[in-house]
Amino acid sequence: MIEIEDRASIDSDVLALADLVWGLLPDNLRLHVVEGAEVGEEVSAAIDVLDYLASSGIVVPDGVRVVAERILSQISFEPDVLRLKWVLLNLKK
Repeated sequence: MIEIEDRASIDSDVLALADLVWGLLPDNLRLHVVEGAEVGEEVSAAIDVLDYLASSGIVVPDGVRVVAERILSQISFEPDVLRLKWVLLNLKK
C-alpha cells in the first residue's frame, strides 16, 4: 500500500492503482509516486507507473486495467491520452 500521509487529498483512482501495484514497483518509482502526489502530479506519476509496468512486461493484478481506463476517461492532455492508450494495449494480464 502506498505510504502517504494525506490519502484523502489524492485522486481515488491513483490511490487504487498504487495500492494494486505497490509491491511490483522499484523504490525509485515508489518515491516518484509519493513525490508526485505531494505536488498534485499524481495522475502523471500514475501514467509513469503504468508505462513502466507495460514496458517491463510485468503481469499486473486484476483491476489495474479498469483503473487505467478510468484515469484515461478523466484526462484530456493529448500526449498523456496517447501514452495511456499505448499502455492499455501493452499491459500484461
